[in-house]
Amino acid sequence: MKPNFRSLLLLTILIPSLFLCFSKSFSQMNENFWAKLYGEDKSDVLHTFLILQDGNVILAGWTNANINQNEDIILVRINEAGTILWQYSYFGDNLDYAQVISPTLDNNIIVGCHTGSFGAGSSDILLLKVDTDGNIIWQKTYGTYDDNAIASVIPTSDGGFLVGGWSYLGGGRSHDATVFKTDADGNLIWARHYGTKNYEGIKDMIQTSDGNFIFLSVAYSEESNDDIWLVKIDPEGNIIWQKSFGGLENENPSTILRHNGLYYIFATTNSFSDNASRDFMVMVVDENGDLQWALYYPDDYETTVINANIFKENKFLITGSAIPKSKWNSDILISIIDENGQFEKGMLFGGNESELGYCIKQFKDNWILAGGYSYSFSNGNSDIILLRTDETLNLPDGELKTIDYELSGEPQQINLIIVVTNATIDTTSLTVTDANLNKAEMNLVMRNLNVISSTDFVQKESFLQFFPNPNDNLTIKFNNSLNQSVTLVIKNVLGEDIERIIIEPNVGQISIPTRKLGNGFYAIYIEELSLFVPFILY
Repeated sequence: MKPNFRSLLLLTILIPSLFLCFSKSFSQMNENFWAKLYGEDKSDVLHTFLILQDGNVILAGWTNANINQNEDIILVRINEAGTILWQYSYFGDNLDYAQVISPTLDNNIIVGCHTGSFGAGSSDILLLKVDTDGNIIWQKTYGTYDDNAIASVIPTSDGGFLVGGWSYLGGGRSHDATVFKTDADGNLIWARHYGTKNYEGIKDMIQTSDGNFIFLSVAYSEESNDDIWLVKIDPEGNIIWQKSFGGLENENPSTILRHNGLYYIFATTNSFSDNASRDFMVMVVDENGDLQWALYYPDDYETTVINANIFKENKFLITGSAIPKSKWNSDILISIIDENGQFEKGMLFGGNESELGYCIKQFKDNWILAGGYSYSFSNGNSDIILLRTDETLNLPDGELKTIDYELSGEPQQINLIIVVTNATIDTTSLTVTDANLNKAEMNLVMRNLNVISSTDFVQKESFLQFFPNPNDNLTIKFNNSLNQSVTLVIKNVLGEDIERIIIEPNVGQISIPTRKLGNGFYAIYIEELSLFVPFILY
């Protein structure tokens, strides 16, 4: 009987048409890892984004690429690969920008904005309802005679919206936390303002498991400066309970998330480091607002937390900025912790100037999408930046540089001061007006910073040596020493994982049985190193 010897060829020696067919599948597979820039010749900033059911993403923020250089609201729809599908600006005569975004019950989009162009006060809250093609359905402003700002918008079961932010009422009070309810058409149902003589301002809001709501606010006290203030309200805005937590310096909260019957609060603190530098912290409370635990994460940076989200059911994604002590400019921070507060991984993304992360969410199939703005690589003053990666937090080589973010010590349990805050409710109504935003197409240009391509991979094949053996084994020798654990993945021509192998540091070579693979087209892909080498077994 004829021996069943197996042979291996690198795909690059085959005819070009076959290579292009094969590499196209892997190019599509590797569209998952990228960093992209979106901008014109002025300033463009991303504040938030919404992931639609079809995998498309709506970006929301502002641009000043106009004649008078005021900030204008922008909405941009992109597909999973980051390609722009449509882009519009919405503008008046003064400063307007998008702050928050949410899906509606009727499959449209509500955008919470700041406006200086319309409304009763010097700045008002603007709700802009659009369809998924960016067409305006309705637009209304809400405000007092002075400053107002939005931080959260939650669709309610009746089709309306619960909005959180802050308002200036005057009368010896500073900014108060403001919550108001609208119907599905944006008509005001009620408004409540919560505060003391000091400053309060909502940063986030969430619906509770019992149908009520908790808003997360900053509140100033003489005892402990800026504190984390939690207030639970019923659907009519009545206070159920209120709790304040702080250190001796400042705590600036950003996000509240519900997980397994508990509420996780993500914040920035400078109360617990030796030199009063900024660190990120996490605290957890139960349904009654009673503190369960609180941790701060010491590092060698000035760290600011801006947004967080649940990841893979029992973990959390965190983004914001970190400034190394040796430089003045900030990098985008992405870190992952588990539900017990254990730090798992962190990465900084940056250039020669400043970058900042504003929003982070889990994409489908456990991918991660993060966005913000970049000064280092912009065509103008700043550009929108988007990063797509996985829990390794790796990106392919490119203009945007990555640095491992490490803690300077283990996460520390902290003792927060329980501050008594007896806020009162003011029922001053808000003035509601119809806005009249103009809408125009934009000319944002998408530019790749770090993107994997098949050509890039084949150029890197010198990292590996292949030894096709007659005993149905494939031996892979690493020309360069591995200084970290890596995952070697064998993929078929459809981009499907056939086998995943963990390779420990300092391993010089491995042997892989190929009998079970069968004849066909395959590729070796090492995720952490962004290395990709196609081959054939026959």
